[in-house]
Amino acid sequence: VLAETAGVIGEVMPEANLTCEGEWARNLERGFRLCLFQHDHVGDDFVVEPLYNCIWRTRVSDYGVWAEKRHGDNDGRLGSYVWDAPLKDLRKDFDKLHPRTFSVDRDATFAYKAALEELLDGILPVRIRGAFWWTLGLTWQAIDLIGLENLMLFMYDDPDGLHRLMAFLRDDHIAHVEWCEAEGLLTLNNENDYTGSGSLGYTPELPQSDWAEADRVRAKDLWVLSESQETVGVSPEMFAEFVLPYQLPIVERFGLTYYGCCEPV
Repeated sequence: VLAETAGVIGEVMPEANLTCEGEWARNLERGFRLCLFQHDHVGDDFVVEPLYNCIWRTRVSDYGVWAEKRHGDNDGRLGSYVWDAPLKDLRKDFDKLHPRTFSVDRDATFAYKAALEELLDGILPVRIRGAFWWTLGLTWQAIDLIGLENLMLFMYDDPDGLHRLMAFLRDDHIAHVEWCEAEGLLTLNNENDYTGSGSLGYTPELPQSDWAEADRVRAKDLWVLSESQETVGVSPEMFAEFVLPYQLPIVERFGLTYYGCCEPV
């Protein structure tokens, strides 16, 4: 049994309770306090591994257009926002898009790891972990670019344009996965790694049987999440035409797929 705490943690563990001053130190303290809260008060089956993870420092560009989001008064918590989708007409605006570019700052990553090792010496070992996406479901990005209403309307009004957009996003996401793999940045996610919409990654099925400890991790050694919560309001036929065919070539590269989040499946 796992209990999701993200929606309440700001109230039960307010920022004012943190004692560290530097932002990086406050992030560490926040993470440690969350583990203690999970253990002392929630009492679920969440596992705390005896080590500390730091993530690769990577940069991912935009698609050549930007959707600025204007958030409500959420006081730092999850909440509502509105945005002006940058693509209004796929026939006229599609050429504004370009594939994203990716880069990694290895020096900054190793320097941060060394600083953590000095701080946590004798307490916790530190390792580098990859954390590059939560979902590879595509519709989140599509809606950022064209808006939720247009995602649904274009299924009727401009099906060719929507197919073109979904193919573009599919290829871009595959390129990101391939880049991470080629750069040796992927790391196993079969421990207490947040998987899907609130699960942990523990499984004996990963990595693949031909993987050895010294090998680079491949996409097929990993979990992946795919979902399409926003298309809950379209028909199964529309989903089968405009969403699933573009998700499958991505998830087929991975070892195990967790499908679905808040949408009924």
